[in-house]
Amino acid sequence: VIDCGSFSFAEIPKEYSFVLGVSGTLRTLSAPEMSLLRNTYKIQKFSYIPSVYGTNASSFAGDNGRDIKLEPQPAHFSAITREIDDRRTILGDTTGFKRPVLVFFESTKILLE
Repeated sequence: VIDCGSFSFAEIPKEYSFVLGVSGTLRTLSAPEMSLLRNTYKIQKFSYIPSVYGTNASSFAGDNGRDIKLEPQPAHFSAITREIDDRRTILGDTTGFKRPVLVFFESTKILLE
C-alpha cells in the first residue's frame, strides 16, 4: 500500500461556492444536523427534488436477521472477519471487485477488548 496523502471528505464542500445533490435525506435531519449544514458549511437554501433513481431499496441493520449477529466473545473477531469477507463479495460479480465495508465499534475500549 502506498499512502498518497489523506484528507477529510467533510472539508471538501467548504471549498465550493455551490453544493448540489447533497443527500436524499435532508427532510429527516435533526435540528443539530441542519444547524451544522447552515453554520459549518454555510448552506442556507434547500431544494427538495424527488430522486431520479426511485425509492431506496437498500436494507440496513435491523431490516432482516442477516444484519444482526450475536457471537460468544472468543469467536467475536473471527465472526467479524468472516462477515466482512462475505459482505465485500458482490453477488454475481465476476471481475473480482470487492466493495468496501465499514465496521464501527462503540468505543476504542470495546475494539481492544
